[in-house]
Amino acid sequence: MYAKKHRIMRKKEIELIMKTGKTLSGVFLRIKKKKNDHGFVRFAVIVGKKVSKSAVVRNKKKRQVRDILRKLEKNKQFGSEDVIVLVLKPILNKTYAQVVDEICGLLKVSL
Repeated sequence: MYAKKHRIMRKKEIELIMKTGKTLSGVFLRIKKKKNDHGFVRFAVIVGKKVSKSAVVRNKKKRQVRDILRKLEKNKQFGSEDVIVLVLKPILNKTYAQVVDEICGLLKVSL
């Protein structure tokens, strides 16, 4: 779990980033990025019910994505920006390694 200062929690902030942020699309992930004035990176991971009706499955995929983002943040791969990761349905049959490759490919970074 990220510290509160590293999470995007307000609905209005998420809606603003969704409208005005830069979109990076992959096969099973969509990433929205926008510069912020906070001086550090903030994250949000969204897994809708369309991905899976089971909360257990949705939470597992959310934990996987958060773990990858945490590792990237430790390697100083982000600047001062807000990042929203939207998880799409094809992620259900992907392995952890495939998810890592997708995120790193979209963000053009390496672990």
